Amino acid sequence: MEKRFQNLSGSLNALVVAESAVRHASFTAAARELGLTQPSVSRHVATLEDRIGQPLFERRNNRIRPSAAGRRLADAVSLGFSHVEAAMEELAPSAAGEGIVLACSFGFADQWLLPRFSSLQEALGGTRIRMATTDWQEDLDLSRVDAAVVSDLSAAADRKSIPLFAEEVFPVCSPDYLQRHPHLADSVEALLTADLLQFDVGASGFLTWPQWFARFGHDLPTDSRQRVFDAYPFLTRAAEDGQEWRSVGVSWSTG
Repeated sequence: MEKRFQNLSGSLNALVVAESAVRHASFTAAARELGLTQPSVSRHVATLEDRIGQPLFERRNNRIRPSAAGRRLADAVSLGFSHVEAAMEELAPSAAGEGIVLACSFGFADQWLLPRFSSLQEALGGTRIRMATTDWQEDLDLSRVDAAVVSDLSAAADRKSIPLFAEEVFPVCSPDYLQRHPHLADSVEALLTADLLQFDVGASGFLTWPQWFARFGHDLPTDSRQRVFDAYPFLTRAAEDGQEWRSVGVSWSTG
């Protein structure tokens, strides 16, 4: 059975950013509205343009103007998310007070926090927890959150920090993919020929495939088969799917 919304996999962040940029006809204004940096907006738009294969903006003399494709996509995003927002406002129970704002990455929220969320709420006496979730640590305004789970403390050296766990990075793939390519388990060199999933890390501190291979004394070929994702949960789900071009990813463990 064909999976629904497969074209949206890994692009939800970029869609929100692109809609704002088209509406304002400005990367700077979009950055201000979304609480991002201007380079982050440019990066998300470029990632989306690369994925759909055509420009969303016409760039002339340091000015941008939405293209026909950009306007069409922005209209669709605006309509779709307006319905989602209306449904959430209708269904979400009202809560007194703002609660606690917790910032973390999508991967951390999906793989570590979600199984423990109920216990966290219980430990906080039922206090409402509001999530500020992003895979781009440089986008966070730490002055507006109560606590943040980060991989790099340099941006908040003046704030108290508590180590949670050590990071361990290792390759993963689906059982079906390994069954089709059993030689990949033989050596690090064998992985150089695999279909690699790459997270668009920016300055987030995530280990990349080139960095991982370099630690074993290997250079990743420039013509290696890679697929880039801008949301970590979509990357891991793609690895689980086991499709040929998107079957191996870098994962982490809390030990």
